[in-house]
Amino acid sequence: MKTARNLSFQYGRIEARIKMPQGVGTWPAFWMLGGDLLDGVPWPECGEIDIMEFRGDIPDRTTAAIHGPTTPPGSGLGAAFLSYDSLSNDYHTYAIDWLPDQIDWYVDGVLFGNQAKVDRDWVFDHEFYLIMNLAMGGNLGGPIESGLNKASMSFDWIRFSSINGVGEVIKR
Repeated sequence: MKTARNLSFQYGRIEARIKMPQGVGTWPAFWMLGGDLLDGVPWPECGEIDIMEFRGDIPDRTTAAIHGPTTPPGSGLGAAFLSYDSLSNDYHTYAIDWLPDQIDWYVDGVLFGNQAKVDRDWVFDHEFYLIMNLAMGGNLGGPIESGLNKASMSFDWIRFSSINGVGEVIKR
């Protein structure tokens, strides 16, 4: 699912209630790309905000990060959430509070990461569109376990709300 050319967001709370897939090699993500990518600004200069990334081989952990022109290549800046139980067992709510000078990450209402504006090359100050996808294998997903021939990522809802009047949805 991708909202590019339909809906964009600039600041606010963005959250989704998601149930992760089971199986080694699954790589679901709930993330955002800078809308100026569609106008030819390349990655990572357009900016990327990972609200949630999950690896099926580490079922009790999810990560979140930002990627921009000055973040460490291939890793970004962010945090990891450890649940001590498989995130595939039930639905969980993954969210960000995105403001002009910081991004906070949450799982089930628990703050687990924060990134403050770090320099003047902060590229998280314009419209972004949402992406929710399930990849299999790849650089982060790793090898797919033998016998895994299907997986699904389910979500109940995706919500947007402003934070004290800060944040907007841009309809295309």
